[in-house]
Amino acid sequence: MKILIIDDEPPVRESIRLLIPWDRYGVQEVMEACSGMEAIEIMQREKPQIVFTDIRMPGMDGIEVLKWIHEHDERMKVVIISGYNDFHYVRSALKFGSFDYILKPIDEEELTEVFEKALACWNREEQTRTKTQEIHMRANQYKPVLADNLFSRLIQDPDQYSAVSRTLQEEYNIGRETRQCRAAVITLDVLDFGLRRKFAFALDLLIFSIANICNELMQKDNTGLAFQNWNDKNEIVLLFFKRLPDVPQFVAQIQEALYTALRGRFYIGIGRTSPFPQGLPRAYSDARTALKQRNLLERFQYEHYYNDQQFVPHQVPLSDYADRLLFAIRRNDADSVRALLMEWARKAGELPSITVRQLELWWQEFVLLQSKWAKEIDTMPDPTDPSVGSDLPMLIEADLSFALPLNEWEELSLEVWVDKMAEMLSETGRLFERRQQANTIHEIKQYIRAHYCEELNLQKLAEQFYLSPSHISRTFKQQFGENLTDFVSRLRIDRAKVLLADSELKISSIASSVGYQDEKYFSKAFKRFEGMSPKQFRKLHLK
Repeated sequence: MKILIIDDEPPVRESIRLLIPWDRYGVQEVMEACSGMEAIEIMQREKPQIVFTDIRMPGMDGIEVLKWIHEHDERMKVVIISGYNDFHYVRSALKFGSFDYILKPIDEEELTEVFEKALACWNREEQTRTKTQEIHMRANQYKPVLADNLFSRLIQDPDQYSAVSRTLQEEYNIGRETRQCRAAVITLDVLDFGLRRKFAFALDLLIFSIANICNELMQKDNTGLAFQNWNDKNEIVLLFFKRLPDVPQFVAQIQEALYTALRGRFYIGIGRTSPFPQGLPRAYSDARTALKQRNLLERFQYEHYYNDQQFVPHQVPLSDYADRLLFAIRRNDADSVRALLMEWARKAGELPSITVRQLELWWQEFVLLQSKWAKEIDTMPDPTDPSVGSDLPMLIEADLSFALPLNEWEELSLEVWVDKMAEMLSETGRLFERRQQANTIHEIKQYIRAHYCEELNLQKLAEQFYLSPSHISRTFKQQFGENLTDFVSRLRIDRAKVLLADSELKISSIASSVGYQDEKYFSKAFKRFEGMSPKQFRKLHLK
């Protein structure tokens, strides 16, 4: 704490300095001034908390000093000390905020008592100021968050205006006389490569910085405010309420300020003037549409204005390749799938203009085709093997959300989509083949059940089902855990066991009826499965 004593008489200053035990009160420094002008210089530099001042001094008197303190720093507590018991001086001192008034000659007890009161008053006020400052700091910390929430809701539902109109008036100076508005949107979907690298792990900091820079400029001219859109975290929305025809100039100034501070430029969409508050959704939608209408091939055009021309999609639809893609998928031909997608990307890349809206349509086409083909697999006859269909939900629920196809330099690159599409469609092809093969193996199994008495071998089955013998043999074992030849033999032996129960049938006839032309080979096969010959089995059964 610092104390200032102002008096043109050195003995008076010395008396005040000696009469109060300053250390007891935590006073760090006691300063002196012999005139009002000198006192003001000290007060401007040192900011003392308590001031003792004489009334009559040459040049600037004590009342003028008190007036200066009243105009520049009301926190100081001023005690007037004078040898003149004049009501005029007392009234002037009170008018300009004097804390107390002491007459000369100075009484030690009175001086100490007044100082303690002044000190206690200053401490109470300082505590109040500290608490108020903390409250204001917290309010300022939460104010941007509250603004983000409030205006994000308003641009979606302007009917909430009546509930927040008082807040808009008090906090943002947006009164009921405001009749029009205009919106602009800054998108972070496409960023300058340097900015993306710099803020790769601090995108929230970038958004905060952009909003602060925009608000500093907009509130300086009292034209509007900026906030982060809670409905799309990659957007900063600028709402203008005044000087709406000058919005293009304001946007240009904001663009330059952002470049100066962050060393990067941003894509900004600017909408039309709309009525406030009911036109807020349209103003915001216009600005977003302006961004979606921009030609992504023109990388260095940053400001885009809404126009009401109807969107006409370009004539390179992905659906034109649907039949050929499906044929390649059914053959599980990943190379052909990729080649077709590259052909589409090459033709699309030759277009004079590619907009965000066009990309959204292409992606919607892909999502519909991919979902359709994935569900087609799911409707194929289920071979009841859990492993066959286990990946289908993952395939159908894969991440199909829209994202701009940008390369590492933040440039439009349809090849980014080709890679993603090819991988997803190739996985569809692999699952299609697995399901198809599983069903084919089950068909082979059913065929064997119906024809096991006939002459069967792998070559005949391969010709019947258009598969290689080795593939049938390998897949059958994987699917059912049993060799195909053992499965055929077991079917024949099981049937022979039933026939052996009839004692009148010759064993040679039974062998022939179940597919064995050689009785000895039949007996050998029977014994391998049952551990006894057909004759022994018949005797045991008859007993």
